[in-house]
Amino acid sequence: MAVRKSACCGFSALEVTLGVLFILMTMACVALITVMFTWKSDAAPDPTSGPTLPPQNQTYLIGVGRADCTGPPAEIPLVSTVTHAAFKDMRTTCDVGMISQRLRLEVLQALHLKFGDVYRQENVVLSGTHTHCGLGGFFQYTLLMISSSGYIRESIKPLVDGIVRSVDIAHRNLKPGRIFRNTGNIDDSSVNRSPHSYMRNPQDERHRYTERRGAFLLNLFFFS
Repeated sequence: MAVRKSACCGFSALEVTLGVLFILMTMACVALITVMFTWKSDAAPDPTSGPTLPPQNQTYLIGVGRADCTGPPAEIPLVSTVTHAAFKDMRTTCDVGMISQRLRLEVLQALHLKFGDVYRQENVVLSGTHTHCGLGGFFQYTLLMISSSGYIRESIKPLVDGIVRSVDIAHRNLKPGRIFRNTGNIDDSSVNRSPHSYMRNPQDERHRYTERRGAFLLNLFFFS
């Protein structure tokens, strides 16, 4: 019967080699972990300063905010409510049927009181999700005023407060970031619900487009 030769203390040469490699790898891992947790830069960062990016990426300051704008739970006619998101230059998407001029004017007034001339007519965009299960009562248009029982302060105030609150959150969380833009045409995705009405547009207006519907899509991606 063959007898296995021992290299040291009863261990074979292979076992000794593997043991040495294991010890060396363990020491290397411990050293790397120690360096990772104890390494400090030459200059400590200023805790009051915001995050920084290379100069070519400091073009935009991006902030996002969301706030509730739910109105009264009952006894208000439904047209379109719930949450907002906003960023600067300020764009807000509201879970409402649409944005009325009355609502926009009240939001602009509230923003002016809180931020001065930072957010104004030229750089504020308000849009709705076109939901049909939110509150009415924030319009100045005759037809919608009739269907929603007129102007209802209890309905418009939560909308204004929610929009302004979301803008305030976004404004206080501005960070350096980048904006990516992508465009394209969306084919076979929609129809013109009233071609007869569309054809009543001036000819030079219709010649600006290749179809009777809006097929052009613009996507903006915000990274911060």
